[in-house]
Amino acid sequence: MTTIERGVGVAAVPSPLRRVVQATIGIALIGLAFVTAPVAALVSRICWRADWLTVPYGLVIAIAGSMAVVLLAAGVSKGYGILAAGGWIIGLGVVVTGTSQGSFLIAADALGWSFLILGTAATLSTAMWGGRWL
Repeated sequence: MTTIERGVGVAAVPSPLRRVVQATIGIALIGLAFVTAPVAALVSRICWRADWLTVPYGLVIAIAGSMAVVLLAAGVSKGYGILAAGGWIIGLGVVVTGTSQGSFLIAADALGWSFLILGTAATLSTAMWGGRWL
């Protein structure tokens, strides 16, 4: 029986090397998303302030960067996108817990709450949008 006759059965059982490569890619994407969350939290605080106007362009950059990492993972497969979104949320959880001195990276103001809500919603919706299942 040739490979063409077996059809889908050939690709159904991945080789051990393929599994190692898939696991390595998954761990790398989770790590990238985990690191992106604290960096995005820092960037989200950047604002341009004129006399009467404040433009929170750092918030837009932070959310776009977080979405880009998850979209990169979801481009490989939807499963990787969901794993990357989970890594981003775990990284955000590390940021939210604060330090032993009581300081937090995310302030309890409109900008901080906007980052928490919009960043989480954008990251989760990006993970569920598009891609293909592994």
